[in-house]
Amino acid sequence: MTKKSRYLILASCIVFFVLAAPALLLYVRGIAYDPDGGGFYKTGILAVKSEPKDVEIKLDGKIYKKGAGNLRFIKPKEYQITLEKPGYQTWSKRLGVETGKVTWTNTAGQNIFLFFDKPDQKFASENTLAFTEHEGKIFYLTGKKLVVTSLASPEKQNAYDLDSSADSLSAVPGGKLLAIHTANPQTPWQIFDDAAGAFLPTGQNLNEKTQVKYQDGNKLYILENTSLASLDLNSLKKTFVLDGVKDLIYKNGYFYYLAVKNRGLSLYFTPDFNQAGTLLAENMPLAESTQIILNNEKQAFVLLDKNLYQIASKPVLIAENVKSLRLNPGEDTLGIISGSEFLRINVGAEKPQLVSRSLYPLSKGVVLPDYGYGVFLKENKIVAEELDTRDHQNEFRLYSGPDIKDYAISSDAKILAVLDGTTLKILTLR
Repeated sequence: MTKKSRYLILASCIVFFVLAAPALLLYVRGIAYDPDGGGFYKTGILAVKSEPKDVEIKLDGKIYKKGAGNLRFIKPKEYQITLEKPGYQTWSKRLGVETGKVTWTNTAGQNIFLFFDKPDQKFASENTLAFTEHEGKIFYLTGKKLVVTSLASPEKQNAYDLDSSADSLSAVPGGKLLAIHTANPQTPWQIFDDAAGAFLPTGQNLNEKTQVKYQDGNKLYILENTSLASLDLNSLKKTFVLDGVKDLIYKNGYFYYLAVKNRGLSLYFTPDFNQAGTLLAENMPLAESTQIILNNEKQAFVLLDKNLYQIASKPVLIAENVKSLRLNPGEDTLGIISGSEFLRINVGAEKPQLVSRSLYPLSKGVVLPDYGYGVFLKENKIVAEELDTRDHQNEFRLYSGPDIKDYAISSDAKILAVLDGTTLKILTLR
């Protein structure tokens, strides 16, 4: 190479640098040129995280990018943002991109989870009378049998014969027991030990009015009218514990119980019934039906008939005409169906927030905050409604059927169990 050629190359590099440096500087600072209006403007970033990741991202109906990630050098304005993928329901929301800022399609910077348009059915069982889900397992009644399976592998089942037909069942908090209500007046309750795969010989010790509340090792705490007793599961000896008790739960080393005091109800807690209870709240109205709820930060709520009270320095009425209450799997958010409203109350919150309001009856609401949805039953449809209230809230149909009795959704929002009439179905949602 000649000396003249080397100088020409060097000169060309200098000229290129002089011309490119301003453009490079503008690029680094997020400044772009507007060919339509002329002039430069500072851009913003639209951040998209989704599952599945290989979605098609549209801005105002035009394909902008394939695959989740950061959309840089976006002109600041409002956009109709759409996430699409064949086989999935479409997500769409109108959001504003601001100068020099990052706009997240999910307010918490988490994934937007898309659901299948037509969920795969993994399993179905006919002639199902009732079911319950507990720790990823499904327990259901069919004829005179109890069947045990799981959300993950419903094809693997174990069946156990009942003494008589049964109409309801529930998991007993604190252990691996299941309480099954039967049609036999002599033994109205059968207790199933899932760990042992066998029924316990407790039938003669439990009557029609018995409420099975909690398992503590070999002790089963039961309520009969307003008498709290413990039943030793080995000796079957029943021991009186406390009188005047309307309800009981156990949480983080403490028993919480509602007691009838001075023509009203009071809430107490104690680590041991050999010790006097510590008063949390008093002078609450008497009620036929009661429920105590505690979240993972020991915030207490009490449902008295259809009125929900939050327990602080005194009981505060926070919802009326309550149809259902469900804690999410993480036990940090309480889902409340009150009239035609679906509400949620998070750990530390002083009052509920609105998730959804409808002209149609709602029921059985649960909040999945880690996945950004509230799930509930409306018009014979199970729907997931987005918690993000910027613009409209996306609503996804998870299942529709003529006679939905109950449902359970897995903690990761992947599997749905539905009792539709007498058919139990298990579906894959995403």
